Amino acid sequence: MSYKLTYAETCKLDAHIEKMEKEILDQYRIFVCTIGVLADSRLERWASNNCLHTVIIDEAGQLTQPGAFVVMGVKQKRSIFIGDHKQLRPTVLSYAAQAAGLWTSVLGWYEQR
Repeated sequence: MSYKLTYAETCKLDAHIEKMEKEILDQYRIFVCTIGVLADSRLERWASNNCLHTVIIDEAGQLTQPGAFVVMGVKQKRSIFIGDHKQLRPTVLSYAAQAAGLWTSVLGWYEQR
């Protein structure tokens, strides 16, 4: 048996999910995630109105320099980057981006400085 939601029911369900997500996120000030999760629009909406105490980015050895702007776009008191840039470098599929040096991770860039 299948059931199709009406547009009004879908909107109501989306609002309920957003409310539940906000209630969960409001309980915490430390958020551990990958850069992909941090860039999620739902988290971005929540973070635009709240300040996280600490953002911990795992696998930061694969974080590209443009990806670091995602981290900087979140209100926070501090960031902690965890990773080893000598294991896996960032996945950059564009040859032009590779030629521009964008496959050097943020951690690798800091080491070169």
